[in-house]
Amino acid sequence: MFKQSDAIRDYVFPIASAEMRGDGVAVKRVLGTAFLIGSQGFALTAKHVIAGSEDERLVAIFALQSGGWFGYEITAREVHSTEDVALVKLDGAPWKSFFRLGNSVEHASCKYRLWGYPDDATFELVAGNQAIVRPDLVYNEGYVRRRYTGELPAIQGTSFFELSEVAGTGASGAPVCKITAPAWDVIGIYVGEKINDRATSVSYAVREESFRSWVPKILDKSVLEESQNVTV
Repeated sequence: MFKQSDAIRDYVFPIASAEMRGDGVAVKRVLGTAFLIGSQGFALTAKHVIAGSEDERLVAIFALQSGGWFGYEITAREVHSTEDVALVKLDGAPWKSFFRLGNSVEHASCKYRLWGYPDDATFELVAGNQAIVRPDLVYNEGYVRRRYTGELPAIQGTSFFELSEVAGTGASGAPVCKITAPAWDVIGIYVGEKINDRATSVSYAVREESFRSWVPKILDKSVLEESQNVTV
């Protein structure tokens, strides 16, 4: 389970289109959020985060204690056939995550927490009248308003939680975790929001139950099975 010596940003990270350089990573654009599962360097995100970037070099970028960022190249990727979910494989360091798929069925009033990299925090630093790309991890919490099964405008899939709080563009792909769970159980993946001027603004997460049995070719087991190998 999560230890005090750990940091959430070591497991939840931005995905970016970037150029690798000898002295680090030159980020071209930040695409969204992802989070590690299991122990083999796999991470889950939203399908639309990586859509259209098939010919681009993608990296997972992690903050260094000394400042700056380090990028691990994404060496493989695969998308779910129906839901807004994707799996990516990171190169590099030994990986082991404390996030695991909840393997449960949740309903309205379930309390959740979420970490992601929204655009409003990524581009808030300005120097020389120009916004500097600097992703910053943001915490969000709320409750499930309702389960929703069906199509939604501009959002892929048919299996959702409607969430009480809007995490913002850039948080897509972030883990939605059940607060009352004994471990860091993921009940969904943040996929988008609906902003209204005259009504309640809400957001949506794809429900974990709709993709837990998915067996990607790059993994050769279900994502649920991989996620069960958590830190202790």
